[in-house]
Amino acid sequence: MTLCEKLNLNANQLTQLPRGISDMPHLRILSANDNELKYLPTSIGDCPALERLHASRNALMELPDSLTRLSKTLTNLWLDYNKLTALPCDFHHLVYLSELKMEGNVDMVFPTLDKIVEGGKGGGGGGGVREVLKWSRRRLARSWHVRRQNIVISVIDILKQVSKRKIGGGHGVVHESIFEEEVEDDDGRWYQFPPNALWNIFLPSLESTWNTNNDDGNNKKGDITSFPYERREVESTLSSYQDAAGAILKYNPQARFRRCSCVNNNGKKFVCIPPKIGWMCTRPAMMVKTSITFERQMTEKRRQQNERNVIDAAVASADRSARRYLGTDEGIVTVRKVAERRAVELAHVANVAAADSAMKVFEDQRQRRKEQVAMSTDDDMEERESDDGSGDLTRTDTDGRSSDDEAEDLSSMEETSSEAQTRKEISPSEDSVQTADESKALEYFDDFIALARTIEELPSMRRVNLKQTSHSSNRDKGVSKTKSKLIIADDDDIREIEAKLREKFIEKEAEERRSTILENNRKMKLIMSGWLGLSME
Repeated sequence: MTLCEKLNLNANQLTQLPRGISDMPHLRILSANDNELKYLPTSIGDCPALERLHASRNALMELPDSLTRLSKTLTNLWLDYNKLTALPCDFHHLVYLSELKMEGNVDMVFPTLDKIVEGGKGGGGGGGVREVLKWSRRRLARSWHVRRQNIVISVIDILKQVSKRKIGGGHGVVHESIFEEEVEDDDGRWYQFPPNALWNIFLPSLESTWNTNNDDGNNKKGDITSFPYERREVESTLSSYQDAAGAILKYNPQARFRRCSCVNNNGKKFVCIPPKIGWMCTRPAMMVKTSITFERQMTEKRRQQNERNVIDAAVASADRSARRYLGTDEGIVTVRKVAERRAVELAHVANVAAADSAMKVFEDQRQRRKEQVAMSTDDDMEERESDDGSGDLTRTDTDGRSSDDEAEDLSSMEETSSEAQTRKEISPSEDSVQTADESKALEYFDDFIALARTIEELPSMRRVNLKQTSHSSNRDKGVSKTKSKLIIADDDDIREIEAKLREKFIEKEAEERRSTILENNRKMKLIMSGWLGLSME
């Protein structure tokens, strides 16, 4: 069998090929059509002379990767009418392949059915085979890129777990001395850590946590629980990988940390000189982006930046136009008129508030006087009742007394009654107090109303520079001179209002221009979405 060059195993209901195929160094043709094979042995790649492999109409589900080791000899490959879903990743290594039959594999995904059809049309010329080989090379390139991207994503996920778990080193090395998250730079946000911390501290600590939590199910959903990559491949990928915004890794020789864990050559800890308030240490560090920026994200970011630039330019133009208008005669007169009217309104509001405050004071004073009168009246009543009770008691006790004692008691009672009458005449009544307070309040409001009318009749607020005014108040045909302080706007008040009006006018013009541009952008997005057949909520 070692000298066999051709082996025909067709239509034998075989479920697997003989194991000794790899021991046939001269085998050039192997035909195993119309069997029930589900797999080809991995030793198939150890047949150094194999040129033709025919395995049509079987139940093959996948091909061994070792098949691609026949790159220097294999020219014909029949795999039609099986259950294959994909070709090996290194299929493009079969550079001498001239005939490929793949039709009838209805579940085929890699390559797609159209590539398989092209391969079938190639015939002896090999044109279709070359299309499949090109597809395999492109697939490898994509797979290589995907693998590199997966490495970067895994490293970022590890650093996120380090941040959440606050992982630090041993021997008192705290988390803040070896890890900084969300470090802002010109081109994004970064994780920052010493060069060897990923391999010497972070990964060993996380692997221990993964092994522990895998047993009790405490790993959070979405977090990776393994890192199956070699250090050389990871470092090479991180140093060369670039997303849409630039490099994913950079080196910072003067990185700052919030805590210090530096040691000298003898391994003894020493304290660094704080570089800045809030930071304790400066030393070299690696910086990895907190997320990958994809091209679509970068395109959207540039679009948003362009929109902001257009809005900023329009707002600046509106600001200049508003200032030019305020410098014209028309703008100056308009602002002055509005400021004068606003000053009158503000003075009126202030005077009304002052009147309300004064009325409240009068009401409080009147209420206190009423309470005082009521208390005084109650005291008089109690005193009279006390005197009456004393007289009755005296008359009750006069039985059996002399006429001289009765005369003395009467004289005492008359004296007490006379004193009570005198106190009553001296104390003012409640009605008289109420009338006096109401009179004062009415007089005040008469003054206020007259002064408010005086303000309304002033011909020009620019010529008013009064802080108080006085007028006569006529009541009950009696004339009394009263002076009332009234708040009146002067030139300083008007100038202050003018300055605020100018600021508000400029802000309003800028905001209107900004709103107009944003609305135009929104309408344009709707139009573009309609053209592209998209829907915008």
